[in-house]
Amino acid sequence: SKKYNQRWVGCMVADCHQTIIRGGFFMYLTTLMRPKGKLRLFYEAVPFSFIFSKLGGVGVDENHKDIIELAKTIEITKTPLHRTTSLILASKKDQQEIKTYIKSIQDEKT
Repeated sequence: SKKYNQRWVGCMVADCHQTIIRGGFFMYLTTLMRPKGKLRLFYEAVPFSFIFSKLGGVGVDENHKDIIELAKTIEITKTPLHRTTSLILASKKDQQEIKTYIKSIQDEKT
């Protein structure tokens, strides 16, 4: 129902800055070539999830699991340092809309 524009600078910092300033959401989902996602959990996903959470938003993976809570449960000594993940950064309101959209796509595939 909303009119979203797609913006992509190609630099995560710039893309997330635009999202914070202008609104909307940032998504980097899994692909067939990268089934575990591309963004590094500890270097990219957690820091930006923390920033968005302090601004009243959320940082979740594409299954809508909180990235910060996920990182807290990982045993670092048994996890590759460059472990990757999918990432959605959005306001809490936008997260629900994204969740509904992703579910509708998954339902179409089955």
